[in-house]
Amino acid sequence: MNELLLIILLFITPILLLASYLMVFNNGDFFKIFVTHTVVLLIYVILITLILGFLGLQGGYGLRTIFAVIFAMTCHVIVGFAHACYITFKQQPVK
Repeated sequence: MNELLLIILLFITPILLLASYLMVFNNGDFFKIFVTHTVVLLIYVILITLILGFLGLQGGYGLRTIFAVIFAMTCHVIVGFAHACYITFKQQPVK
């Protein structure tokens, strides 16, 4: 069951990321949103790697770090997709 959840998350994350970028592409702030998300993802990766390394929580093969980074990226993409939906639907006029 856990393997299936991991596989689903790995496949849904790039799809949600692409969908969120396509939704805000026509917005004038696309570049700002893209740069912000990229910087935040890099900060996640750096912080998770440093914190897990500092606390000595890395496994022998570094799998705990890899899964922590995947989890953080997936959560970030889901929040980014919700933000893109908010931006897209906020700009549509009410009929």
